[in-house]
Order: sequence, then structure tokens, then C-alpha cells
Amino acid sequence: MKHKFNNFLKQNVWKLFLLFIVFHLFTLQPQNQDYTGKKIKKINIYGLINVSISDVRDALTFKEGSILKIDDLNSSLQNLYNTGYFENIKIYAKLIDEESIIINIVVVELPRI
Repeated sequence: MKHKFNNFLKQNVWKLFLLFIVFHLFTLQPQNQDYTGKKIKKINIYGLINVSISDVRDALTFKEGSILKIDDLNSSLQNLYNTGYFENIKIYAKLIDEESIIINIVVVELPRI
């Protein structure tokens, strides 16, 4: 019984960690905020296991220092799904001052066969 639980924990620890991060990010910010027009100060990417950070950054149409536009968010999200690496992607913004935001991207990779 203990062996089965340890295997379950090893296989799902990253999912639990990712769930904690998503919950933490989700509860930090009001959902009706409009962050378009704000400068992107930093981009954080969570949940990567096999995919490289550079693969994710290459799919984004915005970068640190750019101004957030809704079209960039939509095209970046579509680009990330089009890579075929992810089953779920969430993009959150957090206001850090009146002019700047942090973008948090939380991904769940598709299983590797």
C-alpha cells in the first residue's frame, strides 16, 4: 500500500505543485482588470517539464519591455497551442505598479509517449 502511494505521489507531484501555483495566481488578482496598454516588466513560465523555456518564448508575440495588446495575447495563446506540446495554457497578468505588469504563463504539457 505504501509503495502504491509513493508511486502515485511521484507521478503527480508536479500536478499538485502546478495546481498550487494556479490557485495562488488566481486568487491574487481581480479577474475584471484590463491590463492592455501596460508595459510587460517580466514573463514567468510555470509547469514546464520537457519543453524548453526558449520554445515557449519563441511562440510568444510579446516580450519583456513591450506593451501588452489583446491581439498579442490571443496570437501567443494560439501559437502555444499550435506547438502541440500543451493540453492546457493559462495566461495571467499581475499589476506591479500603475504602468507595469508581470505576465505569468501556466502550462500543462501533453503526456509524452
